[in-house]
Formats: sequence, C-alpha cells, structure tokens
Amino acid sequence: MEDDFFLTNLELRESTETGEQASGLSHSSMKGMVLLSVLELAARGEPRGAITVLHDAGDWGDRYKDLAEALAGDRWAVALP
Repeated sequence: MEDDFFLTNLELRESTETGEQASGLSHSSMKGMVLLSVLELAARGEPRGAITVLHDAGDWGDRYKDLAEALAGDRWAVALP
C-alpha cells in the first residue's frame, strides 16, 4: 500500500498552573512549545466514522501505522498522534 496520509504538525502551548491562560494550540511562537506530529489517514471511500489511536508519551505513533492503514482500508478515518 502506498503512503496515503496527511501529516499535521501541532504545537501545544504549556498551560499555566491554573490551566487557563496558555492552554490550547498555537503556532505563534516556539517559546514553551512542544512539537507533535499527527498522522491522518483518510478513509477509503465514504468513512464509517473516525478513530484516534492514543498511546503514552513513551511511545510514538508511527509504531501503529499498519493498524491505521488497516482501519483506513476498512473505511475509517484515522488520526495517529
């Protein structure tokens, strides 16, 4: 199967101690940012739904690429952070 996916880079802003002011996504500055890659696979044909495959911080999303491709082949839209 050829690589049929979109790669999205997200920068997550660190939150304040109260979790309010700096929370959320931002692309305005690299100060205090952590870069994440999200692999997005489009469903083949009309999607049955959407699935996000989650893993812990010690793992990496590309490890689950075969699973994501199988799900996309079964008409699921998949996000793999």
